[in-house]
Amino acid sequence: MKKKFLTISMFAVLSILLWIFVSLSNEYFTTFSVPIKYINVPEGYLVTNSSADDIALSIKGNGWSLAQISFGREASFLIDVKGELGKQTALIRNQMNNNSWISSNLQLIEITPNIVSFNVEKLFEKKVSVEPKFKFSVADGYGLVSKLTMEPDSVEISGSKNSLNKISVIRTIEKDFGKLNASLQTFIDLQKIKDIHATPSKVKINIDIEKIVDKTIENIEVKTINVPKRQTLEIIPTKIKIVLRGGLNKLALITEKDLQAFADFNDAIRDTLGTIEPKIIPPEYMEVLDVTPKKLKYIIKKY
Repeated sequence: MKKKFLTISMFAVLSILLWIFVSLSNEYFTTFSVPIKYINVPEGYLVTNSSADDIALSIKGNGWSLAQISFGREASFLIDVKGELGKQTALIRNQMNNNSWISSNLQLIEITPNIVSFNVEKLFEKKVSVEPKFKFSVADGYGLVSKLTMEPDSVEISGSKNSLNKISVIRTIEKDFGKLNASLQTFIDLQKIKDIHATPSKVKINIDIEKIVDKTIENIEVKTINVPKRQTLEIIPTKIKIVLRGGLNKLALITEKDLQAFADFNDAIRDTLGTIEPKIIPPEYMEVLDVTPKKLKYIIKKY
């Protein structure tokens, strides 16, 4: 039974191979497009204002030759600049010698366009900043705990002098990373600009997301500020307690020494009730939720 099954399987495979062989021996007609690539451009120069970016080729030939083109052809249609400068035109049929991937036994029915015009100009460079065009949101209970960064935040661009004069920034592609509940580090491409080359062509973005929690921190010393000469501002008490909200990992590292609290002499001068509120400067991306005590008693002394 097993031997019979193998015989049937081999017969089926051979039949399929024979059908493919016979089919590919027939003549077919196909049309496809390939991007243009310019070669032999002088060093320090570039091609601009190309009238076409792709060449459409309509070809007739046997299936074997067309299959080689479809599955193994080069990625570009090569146009030889021949080291010349300025405005130029190229007759596409005259460029076939540069594109040996198009077999000589194929019949070229149509080429679109027939002629391509372009300009060879001197290459200039300058540095521009990168502008983010991506977006994201933060899941409930989480928050951004540091500044969003891009590495690098500026890139070198090269192109013709006229093209560079029109560009002050280069933007990332538009992308939505959705709702985040964890930090994200990834690369994102820069938007492509015709006749402009950016180095690098992508940047690394860092979005620092953490779970948001609260932490009580005690014994924070209150310092007095804006006290004139020959006067003192005594406050009661001299230490306070706060409830701080921030990212789980970053908040775990915070102690009373990382927090600044002040009692302003000018507040005491303006006060009419005998108490002033301490001023607290929380770390970046953190929020003060509560202060104990909320009011400080004070005594102004002159000497």
